[in-house]
Amino acid sequence: MTKPIFLYAAKLCQVAGLLCLILWSVIPQQVAAAEITLLPRNPYADESVQPVFLDGMIRDGFWAVGAFGSANSLTEARENNRFKYINGIGLDGAATQMTRRWVPTATSLRQGRVLRIKGRIETGDVDRLDRLIRQEGLDKACYRAGYCPYSHVLMLDSPGGNLAEAVRLYDLVQRYELLTVVGPKARCESACFLVFAAGFTKWGNIFFHRRFAHPTSRIGVHRPDLTVPAGAYSADQVVQATNVLLESVSATTERFASAGLSASLLQRLFQTPASQMHRMTPVEMAQERIVLLDDAPQPTRLTRASAFALCADSYVAAYNDAPDGLIDNMLMDQQSFITFDPGLPFVCAGVFDSEQYHNNEKTQMWTVLTCRQQACAFDDYWEYNEYSAFIEDEDAEMFAINVTERSLGTALREYAHRSVLLRLIRDAHAWRGWEFVPVTLEIDALSVPQAYCGRLDAANPGLVRQVQAGLNAQGFAAGVPDGSPGFKTREAIRAAQERLLPQARADGRVTVALLDKLGVSRAQQARYTFCDPAYRG
Repeated sequence: MTKPIFLYAAKLCQVAGLLCLILWSVIPQQVAAAEITLLPRNPYADESVQPVFLDGMIRDGFWAVGAFGSANSLTEARENNRFKYINGIGLDGAATQMTRRWVPTATSLRQGRVLRIKGRIETGDVDRLDRLIRQEGLDKACYRAGYCPYSHVLMLDSPGGNLAEAVRLYDLVQRYELLTVVGPKARCESACFLVFAAGFTKWGNIFFHRRFAHPTSRIGVHRPDLTVPAGAYSADQVVQATNVLLESVSATTERFASAGLSASLLQRLFQTPASQMHRMTPVEMAQERIVLLDDAPQPTRLTRASAFALCADSYVAAYNDAPDGLIDNMLMDQQSFITFDPGLPFVCAGVFDSEQYHNNEKTQMWTVLTCRQQACAFDDYWEYNEYSAFIEDEDAEMFAINVTERSLGTALREYAHRSVLLRLIRDAHAWRGWEFVPVTLEIDALSVPQAYCGRLDAANPGLVRQVQAGLNAQGFAAGVPDGSPGFKTREAIRAAQERLLPQARADGRVTVALLDKLGVSRAQQARYTFCDPAYRG
């Protein structure tokens, strides 16, 4: 078991005579301590609060709750299912490892009691919360110590505070296996995020997330800080103060690793100075398997900009990078879109599906596939090709071979007919549509990552048509201006770059310098620049 950080601080203060305070917050220290209360009613008992389905596992898990029965109270559910869970997670022919975990988790969310921490985390909060749990008998939810499939909910609304106390709160959440939730427009930043991360279980050595948030939740992270009073200190005292910080970071990192957080998120956490804040987007939350809950979510009407925002946000969350290739490879029409990175196993694609159901009514919705695997929905594409229109195309046969033997990104990059990639995506959707997840996020929740702001949407059909016309006007044969950046267009761009921009790299990409040479004004360019007010997706 990791030594609590507050012991490190106490040891330092005792040995070095320093008054030290380990903080993980950017708020003034005079903010009042947190309110710790038990809510009179559970706000998640309302059936109108539904998951925003950005993850197939979440969708299937919540559907499983109805399939495997319900109860009138958490106590009734726990007792009715005691034989299934008392000796661990067992299976029968009607359940999977995921549904066995989702049923008690969703039941706890709907029927558990809700504890709330609102305000700054301070020393003593753990004792106050534990005392409240015992007074209300909520500790009796566990089948045995540390094993609580049917548990209660801890709602968080805190700007952070004392890191040592946050570590102890993390351990308390784990002891009772509480679900953690950040509600609409609530915040959970700095040290609070460590407490939020504690919402998970490892029954049967299988990791399972039990963390929930709203798309408007403000969840933020940054690296921890060590505050000491101004004064003159000896070299030994400085070394000991440094050790306190390093030991606190080590203990925190160990808990984050146990909580199943991605290496990419941890990288962003430690890259963000203590005086700043990295706030997670809804898409980033979903990438971290945080279940997004919304009151009566509605289908999202994606534009080109919001579709790219969804894909780019997913990429940045996964790889902590923002390559131009996602823009260059972005294709979209009224029924589908795709972008991909040929160097990594990443494809983001969507189809406007008329066979979806929302609120028990058949409706058209955008469904999205975000893939970070070798083949994803193109698995078995070789076998499917015998039923596909693409089998008549030799290039499609090579595409299938590349998917099977190399990688999906390579196959997409080398497919000769980029203009029909969208048709290929619709084909894959018809084959394995269950891997495409309906998008019900509010459009305002889909913002282009800051790293892409100011970059030119070089594959935008409107801009491509202008480029093609400009190329043709100056004698570079780009073909009919159709808005599709195909092979002929890219060859014309390379030729123009070699003649008009001899100092630039002739890579076939649309650049600001090339647009200037082709007579496209800066005002027109702004219409295709991400985050510019003039941008029209």
